[in-house]
Amino acid sequence: MHLLDNGTQVASLGAPQAAVGTPGYPATGIPGTFAASILDPDIVGTWLAESVNLVTATGQALSRTDNTQFRTAVRIVGAAGYTVISASATLTVGQAGMVAVDATAGNVTITLPAANAAPLFAVRFDFVRSDLSANTVAVVPAGADQFKPGSLTAMPLFLGAPLTLVSDAVSAWWRRSADRQGVVVFATPGAISWTVPNDVTRIKRQIWGAGGGSDGSVNAVSWVCGAGGGGYIESVDVVTPGATITGAVGAGGAAGLSGAGGGTAGGSSSFGGMTATGGGRGQPSIDGSAGVGSGGNVLNMSGQPGSSGVPISGGGQGGAGGAGAMGGGGGAAGNSSAQPGTRPGGGAGGPGANISQAGQPGGDGMVIVRYGVSA
Repeated sequence: MHLLDNGTQVASLGAPQAAVGTPGYPATGIPGTFAASILDPDIVGTWLAESVNLVTATGQALSRTDNTQFRTAVRIVGAAGYTVISASATLTVGQAGMVAVDATAGNVTITLPAANAAPLFAVRFDFVRSDLSANTVAVVPAGADQFKPGSLTAMPLFLGAPLTLVSDAVSAWWRRSADRQGVVVFATPGAISWTVPNDVTRIKRQIWGAGGGSDGSVNAVSWVCGAGGGGYIESVDVVTPGATITGAVGAGGAAGLSGAGGGTAGGSSSFGGMTATGGGRGQPSIDGSAGVGSGGNVLNMSGQPGSSGVPISGGGQGGAGGAGAMGGGGGAAGNSSAQPGTRPGGGAGGPGANISQAGQPGGDGMVIVRYGVSA
């Protein structure tokens, strides 16, 4: 797009002529009846001025050879563009809108245009990731521009965690909150890892230790006390967008074999440095100890200890398992066989000793992460 430059132009748009008649639209005219409308300098100059103002306001210098500048300006203002990136690149304001990133071929770094590249408009980019690879994607500002809020120098982009950035038309890119909430549940025993989404700065964590398992009983000799329930932690904490938080889900204590004892304590569960311990093993004449929660700023609770068994004719009845704190119930006691603990964190019931019986497993632990504006 360019201004008139053929030698017949004037330096500035003059004052419009006085209107004649009722404003309307051009007519083709009919020979011998009435003349066609005249597109005078007022109307043409106004159209040109409107278009030029839009193009230059989006940071573009007028060019005689570029016939896409008006389209680019509309894309910037409406953030309606769509760009696919599969390698490191520097974006322009003309690519404002949706940017889909495929990092299958390797790590990708995306450099934003200067925040003041479109000095009269807030430019918006919506980034999404489309690949499943372990390669990294980072969005970085140009020059001395900054990300706000916070002090990150690079914004990571993850699958399932869109990132929206809006310029202030001066020197910063603002992360726009998606005003969303989410819940992540870790229920399978073993190591866990979670990456904080880009627009999340606070989480609530709930951590349950696993329940203890109970020993097997020996025929008419010893009944088994209940196993202990796991501890519990609840805490609301500030986190860093893009950070990776690790931990573990404790496995329920193992069941002992018939006539051979051999139950085990429940495993501890942890997340980001906070640990809820598992309940203790239920043994003959020894109640399973309660697991403990500590370090949380909302709740720290211990599970219930296992119950003692009682003698009955011909042997003894096992003890009930302790319930997990804020969690699963303890297993019922048995005259012979007992019941396992339930998840999260319930301790196993102890088997009786009328005949030899196998012990029962404890309930697994659990970790739940809640995030969002009102986590």
